[in-house]
Amino acid sequence: MNTLSVIPAYLRDYKSRKAVKKDLLAYYDFRVADISSEYDDRPGNLPQFIEALGPDGQLKVRYASGRKVAIFSIKELT
Repeated sequence: MNTLSVIPAYLRDYKSRKAVKKDLLAYYDFRVADISSEYDDRPGNLPQFIEALGPDGQLKVRYASGRKVAIFSIKELT
């Protein structure tokens, strides 16, 4: 299973998992924060993450100033 770690782009931040999911589904940009990925430090949105991870992947989103992590399966987001 492929996993990609991302953080909100453009100085956005969230207080809840629900808010993160809402913006993911609205195709807001998130920046890849995964040094093991070829996409590290690049912005992207949900369709690009789905293409990179495939239908069985997971997206880990750090929010609340990096103190919390929300893990979403691609199936949950499609």
